[in-house]
Amino acid sequence: MIIASKKRKILAIYIDLLLFLTFKELFEYFFESVLPFLAWIIAFGLILYMSNKFLPSPGKHFLSIEKDNTVEPIIYENESWLTLLLGVLLILEGTKNLVRWTEFMVPMPFFGIFIDSAAQIIFSVIAGILFLLSGYLILKLKMPGLLLGIGITIVTIVSSLLSWDLWDPFITQMVEARRNFQDIPVRESEVEFMNMIYPKMIIVIEFIYLIAMILSMQRFKLASRPATEDDR
Repeated sequence: MIIASKKRKILAIYIDLLLFLTFKELFEYFFESVLPFLAWIIAFGLILYMSNKFLPSPGKHFLSIEKDNTVEPIIYENESWLTLLLGVLLILEGTKNLVRWTEFMVPMPFFGIFIDSAAQIIFSVIAGILFLLSGYLILKLKMPGLLLGIGITIVTIVSSLLSWDLWDPFITQMVEARRNFQDIPVRESEVEFMNMIYPKMIIVIEFIYLIAMILSMQRFKLASRPATEDDR
């Protein structure tokens, strides 16, 4: 038996927190109700407590931690810090996409054109679901999850390059909308600084994701191979 380490359990709690905060934001948006912060803390604590008593929490399930705190051997033996990092980052990006549109909405460039607000909401939700699915499957070392992640990354890179001339007006509106939402003024030279680094940063980050996924591919192949007599 492989017992889940404390680090793995903490990572599971982090994933639970991301999913819980996503639910919180959507609940408050659709029901137009803001519960006391203490109530949300108590609710999250109860979920963690119940997950230890009965069924594993989503975070534990994502990280293959069973009710008895053991880890699936084939996952443990073939995963790496890189596959864990990729999975968690994709889940983080997925939860952000699922709720970002509830805070402020700025039409963004997509394959060289601006999409309207309604399409932006649909796009954001679909992207969030795909990121979450990819992150979950990558943590499970499922090849379709890795291929989905590679596909999303390639689409993002191509779309960003085709939209290069549209980034400046988008970033200007995004910064202003974000500061209005936060109820603080736009900082001096903030827009110019974001215009200078934001598009380049996206391309660099996506290429790092792409390289990391390709480097991890062998682990997914090992995890998906049929068991042999030696494995047994």
